[in-house]
Amino acid sequence: MTTNKHIAMWFYPRSRSTAITRAFEQLDECVVYDEPFYSAYLAIKGQDNYPPIQPEELSKYKDTDYNAIIKKITG
Repeated sequence: MTTNKHIAMWFYPRSRSTAITRAFEQLDECVVYDEPFYSAYLAIKGQDNYPPIQPEELSKYKDTDYNAIIKKITG
């Protein structure tokens, strides 16, 4: 029987969060969701209310439904 453990981590800006994220991504049995609610935030507030993002980066943020995002990261 496999037991899944969820770890939720919040970081403040400039806290080396990218380094920690990359370390977890190297683990075979680990799934990382980096800023999963970003697209939903942009859908509500608009892209002008947040620092600019490159178009190639924006393509990975497609889901704008908060409930769908929650289901994905807790499922």
